[in-house]
Amino acid sequence: MLFSSTPNFLYPDFKVAGKFKLSKNLFRRVRARDSFNAVFASSRQYTIKPGETPDSIANTAFDDPEKFWTILLLNNITNMNTEWPLDHDTLDVYINDKYGSSTDKPRHWETTEVKDSKQNVVLEAGVIIELYTNSTEQNQSGYYPKVFNQASNNGSGAFETWSFTYRDVTSYNNQDEPASFIDTTVTAAQNLTKVTNREYEYAVNELKRLIYLPTANAVSIMEDEIAGLLEYNTDYKLTDDGYRISEKV
Repeated sequence: MLFSSTPNFLYPDFKVAGKFKLSKNLFRRVRARDSFNAVFASSRQYTIKPGETPDSIANTAFDDPEKFWTILLLNNITNMNTEWPLDHDTLDVYINDKYGSSTDKPRHWETTEVKDSKQNVVLEAGVIIELYTNSTEQNQSGYYPKVFNQASNNGSGAFETWSFTYRDVTSYNNQDEPASFIDTTVTAAQNLTKVTNREYEYAVNELKRLIYLPTANAVSIMEDEIAGLLEYNTDYKLTDDGYRISEKV
């Protein structure tokens, strides 16, 4: 339906001057209205299972594999090679081709989540503290990232091993207001995780599995709107047959 609604245009034949070829205007694109994801009734979250494709998901969800375009459009997916999760074997080939002998070497160090005594998150997980640069120091056994501490070394500043300090409440008064505090320090050894290139690519691939599926009602609305959104809304450079003429290149 999306392809049939995409308007035609006349594309220049580079071999014959003044000659044009009739083609679909794939440069004319639309995106789903923000309200489809903003309103719970219009879409729902879905986790792509290994081996699933847009048409297989559409077939299961809507009994029509041809409605695959609604899934791609709703999630603004334009490149299946980079925006759709890869299967395990294909992902391993991609990783090995990209990183070679560095596949299982570190990529970065990142934080794990830290909560205070009230279970409030005081440090989010996944904050990258340092990228791996293959330096001599980073390759030493037991190395942890270092950050610059302006107040250390008699006020002149120095690089010190990363740590995180937060103020936690130890007691409350009768009005349930904080009465006493304690400063708690989390060390790099306690908190930081070394992430390899392979682990990073696995994590990125898993994030791609979370998409939105339109409801049947939203699909119907998208089908009603798509033709009107894609059609040419001006007579500028249109032929008598309604085809747009390509700009000169």
